[in-house]
Amino acid sequence: MVVPVKEKKQYKYILGLLSRICMEYIQINKENPLRSKFRVDPDDPKKIASTIAQCPPPPTAELRETKRSRIKVKQASKKFAD
Repeated sequence: MVVPVKEKKQYKYILGLLSRICMEYIQINKENPLRSKFRVDPDDPKKIASTIAQCPPPPTAELRETKRSRIKVKQASKKFAD
């Protein structure tokens, strides 16, 4: 009778993988440090306008006066009037 013998895992590749990851991280961090200030391009659209609208919004009081509802309110029936 043949019985398979399992070998204990050795994970020999982990040390090399970790060292490659660390070296890559160090190289990237030298070129562009993670804690450095973010540089915004002068052509960035965020600098053009803080909002999409080109004019300031109307005051809330004016909006309330001109409000139109899409829902038509029916008059309450006599049964519910009291």
